[in-house]
Amino acid sequence: MRGLAEAQAARRAENPESVAAFERLQEARPGYAEQSRSRLEATSPERDLQPVLDAMRPGQRLALVVPTIYSIGRWSAPWTRLVRLRSEAWLQHVSNDPRFGLTAIQPASPFPASPNPVRARVYLKR
Repeated sequence: MRGLAEAQAARRAENPESVAAFERLQEARPGYAEQSRSRLEATSPERDLQPVLDAMRPGQRLALVVPTIYSIGRWSAPWTRLVRLRSEAWLQHVSNDPRFGLTAIQPASPFPASPNPVRARVYLKR
């Protein structure tokens, strides 16, 4: 497996555009979406995020990278709806924890720089 990872890294360095296209094509293989959806459906902030929050020491930072949603209509397909709902749940879970304070949002501008923009919300554990 290590040899495969090294070969992929070398290809990525040589020609990042073609490797990115190949990886997108791999994601379209049969069953990939269903597997990804079932894995995401099985997550919860209480089970998956809370242990991470509890293990952090005061002064450490947590970055949650989530999609920027401008139009709910674009996020209503089963997969995108699930991503939207999970993102909201994880953000809410951290916001409800009094040990964490929001320190930054990057990029600062909410306007999209791409068709599917994301923003990082950085929290500091007190």
